[in-house]
Amino acid sequence: MNPIRKPSLHSFLILGLIAVLAFSPKLSADQSSDSGDVSPRAPKSTHGNTSSIPSGKKAVKITAKTGAKKGSVTSATADDPGDDYAKTASIPDPVSPFNRGIFWFNHQLYRYVMKPISRAYDTVIPRPVRTGIFNVYDNLEYPDRVVNDLLQARFSTAGLETEKFLVNSVVGIGGIIKVSNHIPAIADVPHSDTGVTLAKWGMGHGIYHVWPIIGPKSSRDFVGFAGDMALSPLTWMFFIFPSAAWTTAFTAPDALRNFHDRMATYDAATENTLDRYLALRSSYIQNRKHAETK
Repeated sequence: MNPIRKPSLHSFLILGLIAVLAFSPKLSADQSSDSGDVSPRAPKSTHGNTSSIPSGKKAVKITAKTGAKKGSVTSATADDPGDDYAKTASIPDPVSPFNRGIFWFNHQLYRYVMKPISRAYDTVIPRPVRTGIFNVYDNLEYPDRVVNDLLQARFSTAGLETEKFLVNSVVGIGGIIKVSNHIPAIADVPHSDTGVTLAKWGMGHGIYHVWPIIGPKSSRDFVGFAGDMALSPLTWMFFIFPSAAWTTAFTAPDALRNFHDRMATYDAATENTLDRYLALRSSYIQNRKHAETK
């Protein structure tokens, strides 16, 4: 009998990229919607430069004030006292030049790789199928949510989360149909994650980072991101089925839905802004603040 072949470096690289794309949370604190619909892009403003940035199910309005006379344009910078982005930046950003370099790399990747994939996904996959894919993988995130609810001593929320998971898994055929949306008691259970748990425990943000592919994260939320990966059933698949084919087949649909949702959120956060970097940083900070207050 032939000996078992060890996976090649190429296989590990492919699995690593799929894992990052599948596990990377979107820029907003929650999913873009419970039904799989995508948040609308930020509308153009006729007064200054205003854009609505999605934060869970609520929109947070950010206005970039130029402080200049009508007809003139002033660049927004972190040192500009009249810049609303800077006022929002409560997370220190001491490595801003380095972060901007990574942000530029991510922007090119989003623009030339992820956005075309997102458009193809939107065109080829019918909306009902996209919604079903969203619902299945959202349902699989139950362990992460319920464990963090328990760690925050939110026992009633953990109970509702468990009830929601069972209803969607059994009645909703493995989570394909989100039956819980039609049951008021469990229709709007707030999502939680490890980053929020660390915040509830009193841990500070640390500093602001922009990571390749993953995007913006504070030091604390990056630790939380590692915790969320450990609690994800998609991570467990790497150990249960080490074969690259099995893992790719199971995680690829979630990576595709993340492509789609991340692009919609990124466009909404950075469209019609003077400085994409500052706009995205401000959106991230506001969304995390919103998540911590639930």
